[in-house]
Amino acid sequence: MMITGKSDDNGVVRVDPKSRRGCRRWTEAEDRQVVLGWGHVPLREVAAAIRRTELSVYLRGTRVLGLDTSVPQGFESLSGAARRLGVSERQLREMNAIVGNSRYIRRAVTMPMPGKAPRRFIIEADKADEVMRLWSATETPAMAARRYGFAESTVRAALRLSAARGAVEGIPREPKGTKHWRVPSTVIDAVLTRWVRAETAAAAAARHGVSPHKVARALRKHGLTTGTHAMRDYLRSVAGGVREQYPGAEREIVGEAFDMFFDALAHLRGVAAWRAWPMLPEEIDEVLVRERVIDARARDGG
Repeated sequence: MMITGKSDDNGVVRVDPKSRRGCRRWTEAEDRQVVLGWGHVPLREVAAAIRRTELSVYLRGTRVLGLDTSVPQGFESLSGAARRLGVSERQLREMNAIVGNSRYIRRAVTMPMPGKAPRRFIIEADKADEVMRLWSATETPAMAARRYGFAESTVRAALRLSAARGAVEGIPREPKGTKHWRVPSTVIDAVLTRWVRAETAAAAAARHGVSPHKVARALRKHGLTTGTHAMRDYLRSVAGGVREQYPGAEREIVGEAFDMFFDALAHLRGVAAWRAWPMLPEEIDEVLVRERVIDARARDGG
C-alpha cells in the first residue's frame, strides 16, 4: 500500500487524510437501509446490499444511528422459547425444520466475530407456538401403528404407496438415515382409511360374480394396476430413487440390474397377498360399470 504525504526534517511521513483509500462516507440512503433492515434482515444481507462489511454495518447502527441490539418487539430468544414450550433448543430447531419454516428462526443482532458462528437466535412468539401446534398434530408410523393395531411396516408401505400415487395430499417426504418420519395424524388417518377399506380384484370379482381376469383387465385399462403389476410398479418407483443416488456410469449399471429384475418379476404369478394399491369398492365398481363388466343396477345393489 502506498502512503502519500509530506515528510518533515526528521524523515517522518505525515499522512494526508484525504489521500486514504478504501474509506467512503456513509450516505443517507445507506443509513436508511440499515435502519429498515435492523433486526429484520440479517446483517450479512444488509452489508451485501450496500457493499460494506458486517462489522461496519453493526458499528454504524449501534454507535452512530443508536439502534438497539435487544430482542425486537414480538420476538423472543430461541432458548427462551424452548424453555417456555418445555423442549430443548435443539429439539425446537428440529421441530421447526420438519413442520415449520427455515426463516422463522433468525440471527439476533450481535457483533460479528471473524471465525465464530453467532450464538444468539430469535423467533417470533407466535411462530414458536405454531411450530409446537403443528408438531403436536404429527406422529411417526410406529405411533400410528400402535394406535391402529397394525405393523409399522404396513403403515410405512401405505404411506409410501399413497405418496407415490398422489392419492392423499400432505404426505411429507420420508427422511433418510435414522431421522424420524413425522406425518400429520389427519393424513395418516386418510391413508389408513383407504387401506382398511381396500378391496382386491379377486374380492370384487367374487362380490359381483364375474371373472377375476375381467376385473383385473378393466382396472389395468384405466391405469389401476393390481397384483403383480402393482408390486412391479411400486418397486420401480423405489428403484428410481435408489438409482439417482449413483453417479453417471454406475447409475447405468444399477439401472440395467433393476431392469433385469423387473423383467423376471413380470413373469411371476400368484402374488395374491400383495395389496399394493388400496382401491375402494366404489372405485372398482365405477370402473367396472364404465367397461360394462357389470351394469349400474349391480353397482347400486339392485
